[in-house]
Amino acid sequence: MMQHSDTIMKRIEAERKCDGRNAYLLSCDFSERKANQVIVQNHCYKAAGWHYSPAQVELGVLGLLGLLIDMDTSTCFDINYCPAEQGVLWLKESYKSGNKVGSFLYAKCLQTGLFTKEDKRFAESIFKTCVAELTEEDILMLNSIIDFVKNGYSPLDAIFNNNNVVTFPLHFRLVNLELIDSRYKKAM
Repeated sequence: MMQHSDTIMKRIEAERKCDGRNAYLLSCDFSERKANQVIVQNHCYKAAGWHYSPAQVELGVLGLLGLLIDMDTSTCFDINYCPAEQGVLWLKESYKSGNKVGSFLYAKCLQTGLFTKEDKRFAESIFKTCVAELTEEDILMLNSIIDFVKNGYSPLDAIFNNNNVVTFPLHFRLVNLELIDSRYKKAM
């Protein structure tokens, strides 16, 4: 237990130095400890703002699922705030960062016009650069996220639907996506 606290303290110190990776890992630590979502997502926002692409992808997916919290109001249920549109913007940032997972999800949003203007030609150009580096299993999982959102399921449906191939906990951890992302960094 003490070792875990030391790890958190080291990550907090690293986060103060604008280290996106440690800010993201800190959000993971707080999520595992069932911390308040405002606290968890605040660290994820910091990491994404410091161009850490797995955090950008996570915020993107949380947005698509309607779970992305507006840090100004500490809620995702505000008439002037659309979490899904913000999620697409984070996926766009992850595309700019070169994250293949975020690029694929952003291209799917562009291809289908999901919370953004439809642009099939641009989506195809993105697919050409990222699909070759994703496995069939990765693509199946990512497509299921988009299908889940397109079919109009709410986050509560996701939480309580145990028969679905992909189930999403309240704070969607993208550990698999981070592992996917790390494979590409090792290959580079």
